[in-house]
Amino acid sequence: MDAQGRETVQPAGIVLLCAFSFYNVHLMLLSGIGRPYDPRTGQGVVGKNYSYQNLSRITMFFGKDVQANGFVGTGGSGQTMDDFNGKQVDASQTGFIGGGIVWARQPGAGPIRGIPVPSGTPGWGSEWKQAITDSFRHNFYFEVQGACMSYRDTYLDLDPTYKDPSAVRFCG
Repeated sequence: MDAQGRETVQPAGIVLLCAFSFYNVHLMLLSGIGRPYDPRTGQGVVGKNYSYQNLSRITMFFGKDVQANGFVGTGGSGQTMDDFNGKQVDASQTGFIGGGIVWARQPGAGPIRGIPVPSGTPGWGSEWKQAITDSFRHNFYFEVQGACMSYRDTYLDLDPTYKDPSAVRFCG
């Protein structure tokens, strides 16, 4: 759809869906590509067994003598401990399936929302600005990313009530 709400067509020999798993399913369902998954019958595949990454983060704040330089970095740089991932762990001994990684990285802080501040800091105003001044270059975080299993009752579909008039629709 264009800005005026008119349907437009872009001919193509190949169409790649590169909107990440959640929005790829959204685009396919809106466009009528494939058969939507029906959890009652088990039929269809589009949206079936949706899973995502579990991610937890802990941010550590240090004194002014520790410089973390959170404004410099790339998302792919850092260190990863992969000792608990996949087949590295014997599920019969640990009592869980899957695993995960522990990583420390400094991907670069985005403006405002990407700036961590200590717990209890107001979301805006002079106290927020002071907390940023005091902690921006003196914090670092570790993340744990765990496995998320796919289950039959975990799936994606379109909301039957709310519609997105600006959504892209692919036609085959």
